Order: sequence, then C-alpha cells, then structure tokens
Amino acid sequence: MDIRQLECFVAVAEELHFRRAGERLGLSQSALSERVSALEQDLGARLFFRTTRQVSLTQAGSEFVVDAKRILADIEKSVSNVRHTAESDLRHIRISGVDEAISMLLPRALLAFRRTDPTVHVQILEVSSSGQHSQELMAHRTDVAFVRTAQEDDFITSELLHQQPVLVILADTNPLFRCRIPFPCRDRRATDRGVSQTRAANSARGPMERFSQNWRATKHCLRDH
Repeated sequence: MDIRQLECFVAVAEELHFRRAGERLGLSQSALSERVSALEQDLGARLFFRTTRQVSLTQAGSEFVVDAKRILADIEKSVSNVRHTAESDLRHIRISGVDEAISMLLPRALLAFRRTDPTVHVQILEVSSSGQHSQELMAHRTDVAFVRTAQEDDFITSELLHQQPVLVILADTNPLFRCRIPFPCRDRRATDRGVSQTRAANSARGPMERFSQNWRATKHCLRDH
C-alpha cells in the first residue's frame, strides 16, 4: 500500500467513475484500475462493486474511504509543516533560566512572543545550576537562557533585560540605624550634603576600596554605640 494507491481510491470513491477519476489524477483508466485492484489485494477486501454501467462502494470501501481521507490529510499537513520549518528554521524553542527569570520575566516575554509567532512551540527546560546554562547553549541543548551574569564569547551573545535594586533594611533598634555609614544610597533620612559627599567619595574609588571604607566605618560605628 502506498500514498498513490490511496489517492486513486479516494478519487474513484468521490467520482464513482473510473474515467473521470483517471482524468482528475492524470492517469489512464487502465492504470487507475490496476492501482485500485492492487490496493484491494493488499487489504484483502473488495472496495468497489463494478459493472459496465455503475461503480459503487462496498461496506468495507465506505468505511475505508473515511480513514483514507484522514491519512492523506495528515500526510499533507506533515509535508506542509516540514516545508514551513525548513523555510523558517524556527518551529521549536527551548528555554532555560534561573528561577527568578522564569517566574518574573518569561511570562510577559512569552505573551509578546505568542502575538508574533503563535505557531512556534516553546519548551521550558530545568537546568539546576546557573553555570550550566552556557554549557547547554554551546551544546545546542537549549536555545535561550535567562541568567544573572552576562556572558560573551564566540558562541553566546548576552542582552540586558532587567535590573533589580539591592536594598539594606534595618530595624530602628539596630545600632547601625544611628550610624552615618557612607553607603551609596538614597535614604531619605540622610542629609543632602551627606549623600553628595558619599557619592563623590565613592565615585573616586574602586569597588574593593569602597567596600573596605564602608566596612571600617561600620566597625567604628558599632564600637561607638
């Protein structure tokens, strides 16, 4: 049994006339009859009643024509999908990421993506370690990864999507609450002068030097209180 035999059978079943079905398929009447007979032999069942004046479906033929049409439709759909995939080269996207990104950023990104590419299937992968995301990308086991630290090399390109502020929260009873520690913050309790001085001082120092200065100020404040 092959696709061409199914096409011949469906054409005859719809036309109930071998000559018209042959013209529709571009086959001679004898070639069409041979293919239908070969299909009947493969199935072990008679599909048509034939007389010199009339062609009609048997009970087996009436049932099989439904399945034959479905099979041909599925084949046509599969061929169309393969061709579309080959042309667009994008039908399936695998995404991994850290938990915060998957829960906060991905839902909104997927909604926007669905509006422009509704037929693309998106698969969310579970990657246990942040360091594994780049390995998964280079191994072509994932296509897009949401990570905390930008990564740039010959195989990976990073783009900043979101920034989160880091805050320090203190209770009123904490000794640090009464300290004027030169953290680069925008605390409304700090004076404008103090904030300006802090920003100027911090901008002139490197990250490690700023950390050391802040830590020394914290220890000094704790000793005073």
